[in-house]
Amino acid sequence: MKARSLQTGFSIIEVMVSIVIIMIGLMGVLGMQSLAMVNEFESYQRTQAVISLNNIVDRIQNSRYAAPCYAITTDAGTGTPYLGDASGGNHYDVPTDVAGYTCASVDNAPGLTEEQKTAFKSQILNDLSESDTLLQSAGIEAANNAFGGLVQARACISSSTDNGMTMYTVTVAWRGTSPTMAPSNTCGSGLYDNDAMRRVVSTTFKVANLI
Repeated sequence: MKARSLQTGFSIIEVMVSIVIIMIGLMGVLGMQSLAMVNEFESYQRTQAVISLNNIVDRIQNSRYAAPCYAITTDAGTGTPYLGDASGGNHYDVPTDVAGYTCASVDNAPGLTEEQKTAFKSQILNDLSESDTLLQSAGIEAANNAFGGLVQARACISSSTDNGMTMYTVTVAWRGTSPTMAPSNTCGSGLYDNDAMRRVVSTTFKVANLI
């Protein structure tokens, strides 16, 4: 009787150990699945950011006369002002009055009629306004969709001179899902609670001077 009880006791312990091992394995699988979902979402957001970035770059390159007027980010140190999410201040409010809008590279361009100048400036404001709206819409999509949109998306457009050539930098910033490493690019800096939550994609390019 004692030997049988001892054998039964060992069987129960073995079952309990097996259950614990299975539970640990399942927890590991769930953890890996959760991490994979986070990585997939981060990858999706980066893809959306690159699409938004390329959209802005294309607009600038398609309006070469007016390229300098797209550079709305005048403070490189703080990455302001910017397009997109308006929370946190320093958002660029796109002018709505073409008649009162000035763009030196267009206004002073030789050989352009007043109608052509107005058309160029109208295109600038339309491009900036649409880019601003698209970035804000991305934030709305992110709020309403568990797997879509850029959270607090912003775009910075700046220019600089290198060896006499004007270079343009377009950056899209957004809020990631977890802290990593704070990017050196200043677009959206200090606007995401923890700067390590801030994600950015950026490109620098030149536009031929056609004037």
